[in-house]
Amino acid sequence: MQLAREIQQRYYSTTATLDGFDIAAAAHPADETGGDYFDFLPQPDGSLYIILADSAGHGIGAAFLMAETRATLRAYATLTPDIPSLLKRLNRTLADSLAGNRFVTMFLGRIDPRKRSLEYASAGHEPGYLLRDSGEIGAVLGSTEPPLGLFPDQEFGSAQVVPRERGHTIVLLTDGI
Repeated sequence: MQLAREIQQRYYSTTATLDGFDIAAAAHPADETGGDYFDFLPQPDGSLYIILADSAGHGIGAAFLMAETRATLRAYATLTPDIPSLLKRLNRTLADSLAGNRFVTMFLGRIDPRKRSLEYASAGHEPGYLLRDSGEIGAVLGSTEPPLGLFPDQEFGSAQVVPRERGHTIVLLTDGI
């Protein structure tokens, strides 16, 4: 179990570089391994994918499911130009390999530094928040679609666009904080 924990912890990149943005993340699983996953994927156009996901369950089974989700998402992200198409491909792959009672929730966002915007879709994931520099909630980044892996032919609509200004903070979490 300790080896599984070490491998899973290596998946977590706790910082990312994007001009004009400060980005950080942390994960502290309650067990040796778990089903939480986050990632940062720089894109050729200068944007950055931010991924936060959680699989149903705990322990080694959830960790294996998240490893599959991570590998599949990373492979498809280089081939798929937009968030709805990427989620559709990932969903179909997961639905084909999961039993009917397993699923993954996911927040998939893309920060565009030129437009200073966040485009996102959330497949059944906990809401995120855009906080103004005053500390007030500027937007709730709610779920837009059902979790991944449940419905193989699920269509994913347009991603939501959230304009950002200097001083805004985006807070994303799973079922803990």
